[in-house]
Amino acid sequence: FTGSVIKELSDKGIKLNITAVYTFEQVQKIYKKLNKKTKSIISIFAGRMADKGKDPLPIFKKSISLIKKKKKIEILWASTREAYNYIQEINSILSETDLHCLTNTVLTYSDLLTNRKTDYKFDLEKFTSVSGKTGIYVQYAQVRAKKLIETLSKQKPTLQIPSTPLGPLDRKLIIALANIEFHLELSLKNNEPHHLANYLYDISNAFNTFYQDSNIKKINDYAERNQKIFITSLFIEYSHLVMSCLGITPVKKM
Repeated sequence: FTGSVIKELSDKGIKLNITAVYTFEQVQKIYKKLNKKTKSIISIFAGRMADKGKDPLPIFKKSISLIKKKKKIEILWASTREAYNYIQEINSILSETDLHCLTNTVLTYSDLLTNRKTDYKFDLEKFTSVSGKTGIYVQYAQVRAKKLIETLSKQKPTLQIPSTPLGPLDRKLIIALANIEFHLELSLKNNEPHHLANYLYDISNAFNTFYQDSNIKKINDYAERNQKIFITSLFIEYSHLVMSCLGITPVKKM
């Protein structure tokens, strides 16, 4: 139980969403550590309880009764299994490991994408979409990049002075990648991970545009193709680094 961490962050005014809660006893422990003047969410995993044949309603009733006089604290009905099943229906060929990774991505990314000072409502269909600012979208971009590298080059290209000029989309992607230090500092300085989450979307979107426009597989010029493969490799490295910072594991395929 990370009670000391919860207390420290809550006392600093940082909005928290404490997840993976299964019992009323856990709710009580968390409640005692929270600063009652700071917005906080206690997420009870009702879906997991129901999967195991346990009725979550009694725990919710007790928990709501406990915090009802504290307007800054909310009890959330959370269900990771619902997201898991939804993703499984969309792509039934995924391994269980990848399904779990994608489920975690959907829940984690949607939570971190929003400024901690504002509230948001989790929409399962919206946050499992393959387009827009979603965990599925950023995962799809890095899977697409890795597949391209595997198809075109067994060895990662080495950095060299480009022999061909950078195209506008090449330049746009490189500039987007170069902004990582700014977003890292912003996130650390203000305890606001949404800056990194938005950066991850920005580079994923820039890469997808770069990929669709370049048609790299049909480029016959070795120098030009190698340059684009190198840019793609950079995107993979940066996206994986940011995913690691956000607590997201890159999936192998989608």
